[in-house]
Amino acid sequence: MQKVLGWFCVIGGLLWGIKPLYDALVNGRRLNQGYIPSDPTDYISFIFPLLCISGLLVIYKLYKSAVKGSVIILIVSIVLSAAFSFFEIYFYGSGLPFGLIFLFTGTISMTIGSLYLYLQLKKAMATRDILSLTSLVLFIDNLLIIVLGFLSEVLPKEINDPLMLILMIFVGFIWAVFGFWTLKLDKHYTVKKSNNFKDSHQS
Repeated sequence: MQKVLGWFCVIGGLLWGIKPLYDALVNGRRLNQGYIPSDPTDYISFIFPLLCISGLLVIYKLYKSAVKGSVIILIVSIVLSAAFSFFEIYFYGSGLPFGLIFLFTGTISMTIGSLYLYLQLKKAMATRDILSLTSLVLFIDNLLIIVLGFLSEVLPKEINDPLMLILMIFVGFIWAVFGFWTLKLDKHYTVKKSNNFKDSHQS
């Protein structure tokens, strides 16, 4: 089951990262500008982030209370990101500031949660710290998105828009990498538990 959850996270992260690139190259859209839904992927894009929750469930299953706080914050951040995609499409034209309500708060939550997860995993995982480093990269990426958002009035659009697009693409891809390493972690723990079981019976 853990491998299935890990692969859900990989697939969700890849689709999450590809979506803004697809919109820019195929649909000619500018990032986070609001648009009339016209592409089939628009109606299902909110599912992509939600799939990444499965990777967090794997981490929680392995480490329990050691990562509970950060996992909860990151799940909230993912739900907020998914809600932004959902309301932008299904409530288009309502005039509500979905970017501020969902996208900004989701980015803030993901920044806090990823840093918190990095610290918790670094403490819990000892020598195996690939996932903690991935969490740190996720923190840096989201922090840069926030900084770039505040600089949008200063930087020219020719610089700001491509940088923001790259950072938003990386968010999804980082989650895909996160899911990939949960698969490796699952294998590592399976081998470790099997060896412990054999050792206990041999003794």
